[in-house]
Amino acid sequence: TASLDTDDVDFVSVSPTSGTGNKSTPKSINLTIKENFTTKPREAVMTVKSDQYSSSASHLIKTMKIEQEAYVYIVSVSDMEFEAAGDSKTASGLKCSGKLTVSSSESWVEPEVSSSTGILTVKVKENTDKSPRHATVTIQSEHVDKNGNLKTTFTVTQKAAESDKK
Repeated sequence: TASLDTDDVDFVSVSPTSGTGNKSTPKSINLTIKENFTTKPREAVMTVKSDQYSSSASHLIKTMKIEQEAYVYIVSVSDMEFEAAGDSKTASGLKCSGKLTVSSSESWVEPEVSSSTGILTVKVKENTDKSPRHATVTIQSEHVDKNGNLKTTFTVTQKAAESDKK
């Protein structure tokens, strides 16, 4: 008999959970483990017991610990401020187990992220208006969930163009 020692383990399934086997015809047990899209590691314990198990035959029980690493999502970006002339800035240290995507709420902001280097580049076009402007940049994992986990936003502010001097 194969079983998981805790009822709240939903990321591992065992099959078959029972069957017969011996040294000459061993029985295989298959584990199916779902991907971990949480930022916390998780673990489970599986126990395999022989039908002949008793306290005096402890060699007929095997316990295996199943450990799964956490999904890596490290995105910490501060708000950015730009002069009216336009420019680009970078932020480094972005890490993600999966693919990162980046988008802007405004077309004058062009964000780009390199998955291989973990560098975010934000380019802004010149502001010719007499008012400052703001945009929201969103960085998210391909596995963002309905609660917004694995998603980060920050604000880009650009100064107004200087007024004509008379």
